[in-house]
Amino acid sequence: KTRQVRRIVLAGLVSAVLPVMALPELAKLPPAAIGAVAESSGSAAQQKAAGLIGEAFKVASQNNTARSVAVHDAAALLPFLAGARRRALTQSWMKLANSSALSRQQQLNGYSSFFDVASRHDSAFANDVALQVPDAAARAGAFVDLSQATTNTDWYQANQYAELARRAARQESDLTLRAKALTFIAYHEASLNPSTRRDAGIEAASTVRQIQSPQLRDVLLADLVGAAA
Repeated sequence: KTRQVRRIVLAGLVSAVLPVMALPELAKLPPAAIGAVAESSGSAAQQKAAGLIGEAFKVASQNNTARSVAVHDAAALLPFLAGARRRALTQSWMKLANSSALSRQQQLNGYSSFFDVASRHDSAFANDVALQVPDAAARAGAFVDLSQATTNTDWYQANQYAELARRAARQESDLTLRAKALTFIAYHEASLNPSTRRDAGIEAASTVRQIQSPQLRDVLLADLVGAAA
């Protein structure tokens, strides 16, 4: 089942990516033909990929091992789909990602892969999904990705995303995950906003110092020193 899901997801990935790879060749065609061919090819590819991903999710919903594969492998493909089918498949994917059959780290890895791509490909869509994520640490990471993706194009929006990331991180009940999230955010804010980087660093350091493990605590504190520098 796991191999079957991986083959299905990879087939969907190829369907979505090949038309993009072929665009340089399309540039040799007359302008009118470029748009028509690209639109037709992209639409067909998206429909095929969506169908394959939907099939993979059906298998994964009945098999715990296949579920972890589907959550991880489909995460980076979903943002390239479009319309109502993308929304529906993303909702199905989130149900799989939030399943108790997956470990917390598997869930976080899936969300990380998704938002790393979605924030850069379609920030409006990524924002809509981020607001629905129930996992506080994953939601914090999503908003950091969005902040990084918009820093060079809309600083005000990037700053708002960074603040949403801090709010989400504060809601994380696991001390280690909360400390890691706040450290990551402080590192980002160090170069994003001079007026908030000090507060972000102090908040992160205060949380990190509560960690009992000396090794982990020292690693995170070293990251914060690097951010301050």
